[in-house]
Amino acid sequence: MEGETEYLTKRFRVYCRIMATRFTEDVFEHYQILQKSAYIMIRKSELENHPQLLQLFTEKFIQLYDYFD
Repeated sequence: MEGETEYLTKRFRVYCRIMATRFTEDVFEHYQILQKSAYIMIRKSELENHPQLLQLFTEKFIQLYDYFD
């Protein structure tokens, strides 16, 4: 929204609520990076098979978005 910083945006807060409601923590790991309003959700079974996924996703965020450092 106009005038918002990257920190904890209104869209981010809405998405967080929806994701937590629709995708339970028994199946998914939820990661929030509040400073950049980033939300990463990874299926726990995939994390078990590929423990580096969170790091890979974080690196992709950095590559794709200028403000994400």
